[in-house]
Amino acid sequence: MTESNKASAAKSAPAPASFLEQALVNPEKHFQAPSQVLAYAGFRDDQKRRVLEAWEASEKRLLESSTEGMDQPSPNEPAVVGTRSSRLSEVQAALRELEQAQQSRH
Repeated sequence: MTESNKASAAKSAPAPASFLEQALVNPEKHFQAPSQVLAYAGFRDDQKRRVLEAWEASEKRLLESSTEGMDQPSPNEPAVVGTRSSRLSEVQAALRELEQAQQSRH
């Protein structure tokens, strides 16, 4: 490939995924806790909701796959997925907090 072809290919290459897109794919990789999504000033409320909803769906999939054929965990105890506790209740609490904050502003 000639230098001009390389330069042309570099200009047409897709830009790296935005932080929002990355967070939608794997929120837990970018945020240590759902409360950090709420505190992140780089996202609008609708974007925070999308990230938290993606995290919620991921946690539900993990729980479903880990409990297939097994008894469901007690509602008062955090579910354990592999070697870690599920963060589903934290994610759902963050979604409720976001909803309440939005309602109080309107």
